[in-house]
Amino acid sequence: MSKKFWMAAVAAYVFSMVYGFAVYGGLLAPYLKGVMEGIGRSEMPNWPYCIRPAIIALIMALVYPKGYCGGTAWLEGLRFGVIMAFLLVGASALDFYATLPIAGGTVFVMYVPEFIGICISGAVIGAVYGNVTEGS
Repeated sequence: MSKKFWMAAVAAYVFSMVYGFAVYGGLLAPYLKGVMEGIGRSEMPNWPYCIRPAIIALIMALVYPKGYCGGTAWLEGLRFGVIMAFLLVGASALDFYATLPIAGGTVFVMYVPEFIGICISGAVIGAVYGNVTEGS
């Protein structure tokens, strides 16, 4: 694994943690607390919220150079982020809606910021990688 890989993974992870805390721990917290009350675990563990973004950041940083097409680095990253967001968020939002007794609007409110965050993470990875060369 190259230095660019690790830098991109760490940058995407830091962005994801800050973004997630701001959106879900701040902006949407009152709404989600109201609509999700009584659904899920009563002793909600916090560690998965730190591990999941790390896994996503590592995988995205690993896959990004494989699909690089030679454009502007951050735009290539954004394009990559959109593709990854459809893959990750689209599938999990449908599963979430199918398995939990919540309204479709709530799923929308929860997953649109997730989609946007993964798109931006892709742009962060692209910006850190820059122009991908052989062996990056």
